[in-house]
Amino acid sequence: MKNVTFFLASFILIFSCQKDKLTPENKTASLSLNIGVNIVEMDAYKITKSTSAVGDYKVEIYNSEGEIVEEYQPASDMPEVIELVAGTYTVIAHSDNLTSAAFDTPYYYGELEITLIEGESKTETVTCTMANCAVRIVYSQDIVDGFDTHSTVVTNDDGGSLTYDEDETRPGYFSLSPIHIVATLTNSSETKTLTADITNPEAAIVYEVQLNASASEETGLSINLVEDGTTTTQIILVGEDATTGREPAAGELIISEIMANPEALGDSEGEYIEIYNASSDAININGLIVRDGSSDFTVSQDVIIQSHDYATIAKTDAVTFVPDYVSSSLGLTNSGEALALFFVINTVETELSSLNFSNADFPTVQSGASMELSTNHLNAADAASGVNWCTAVSEMSAGGDLGTPGAANDCN
Repeated sequence: MKNVTFFLASFILIFSCQKDKLTPENKTASLSLNIGVNIVEMDAYKITKSTSAVGDYKVEIYNSEGEIVEEYQPASDMPEVIELVAGTYTVIAHSDNLTSAAFDTPYYYGELEITLIEGESKTETVTCTMANCAVRIVYSQDIVDGFDTHSTVVTNDDGGSLTYDEDETRPGYFSLSPIHIVATLTNSSETKTLTADITNPEAAIVYEVQLNASASEETGLSINLVEDGTTTTQIILVGEDATTGREPAAGELIISEIMANPEALGDSEGEYIEIYNASSDAININGLIVRDGSSDFTVSQDVIIQSHDYATIAKTDAVTFVPDYVSSSLGLTNSGEALALFFVINTVETELSSLNFSNADFPTVQSGASMELSTNHLNAADAASGVNWCTAVSEMSAGGDLGTPGAANDCN
């Protein structure tokens, strides 16, 4: 999740501040006030941001006694000059859409304390930030394949409730009271229920709830807490191996996407690789060795990849999606090079899979587009052959680079 501050205001609020009864003799103070919005970017999920225009916000001005002295709704109705008594004020601006739960409804709020002195002119900015949280539900391929129907109901203690059907990809926005998650998975022979709670939700965080279950097998659920471009994974026990994931074996982890020459960001910020779990179990890649050319680095924290799912490793967290792991040691050559994954198994460094995208049968590295492995060839042997790779065609964000980090590839 990337935070980008930009100013959407097409107007300026100017305050002329005088004594209680304004007279020509009184000196004035003036204030130019900009209303800005620090928008939480979620373009990695191809989610359309539903932030109302700043002109539709509500603006309230309180004096030092906590009394409201001016109120404008919508903000675009404000006069060019507002006359106030000199003194200390609190200016509050917010979108007028606070609710306990709703799709496409990020709530933005900001306040600023201002002291105005007669004869003084100043310019200030009230920045509104996301003041509720978001919950996004992700169903694993095992759930999609193994269950006829699957849906999740998310509620909170403020009375909010949203149902995420199997095709629902939007985030739901919730006020900051404890959140409860109940997923129901049904096929012809059984019904399974997965539950989890977010006891202390925080503002401006996107909680990605990853659901995994196999028919007649153990179930698993993990929650990614996404904030300021970093990801902390909190695993909730629902079934065996759901808490930690097991170690990988040879052939079970493969590189499935390579962004060697990003354009929206430079190579020093925008490079990434994607890793696919080809096994039937959750795998913890803590300890995974990624070797490119003559250098390598080791994943040094728990990152759980559910069965038949993806994880991303980026050079920096400046990328336009939320990486599962960041390593500044990742370095990809635009002309192509050998890449390999290793893991120490029983004290022996073991190769899990490898490829060389400098080989002639691989696609040429394109500026601003990743290289992707066909979804019909997600195994170690086929990943080594360039004929099973293609150049991405899907945009990661509007007008941005092409790629599908953490999601199914364009090739089939």
